[in-house]
Amino acid sequence: MKENIDYELVPNSDRDDHWNIRILTGEFVETVISFGAIKVAEDGEHLNFDFSVDYSPVGDSSDNVDLQLTAGSILLGIIENSIKESDER
Repeated sequence: MKENIDYELVPNSDRDDHWNIRILTGEFVETVISFGAIKVAEDGEHLNFDFSVDYSPVGDSSDNVDLQLTAGSILLGIIENSIKESDER
């Protein structure tokens, strides 16, 4: 997923050091999520992450498997974008 196409980062109104993610495309348009803990799994090959739904126009929750997959794709996009930006410096 691509930033500013599929999702956008939006400031968290409660915390200056935290960003929320608004989904712009797909099944969860206008849903706003935020990530919590992100850890490398013990096998060293997977990431485990927590996220919460801050807003959903249709009442989705973090228990929704399709939303979990979407959140994972967004997290991957954020990580890839961060790596790309750091390589360009």
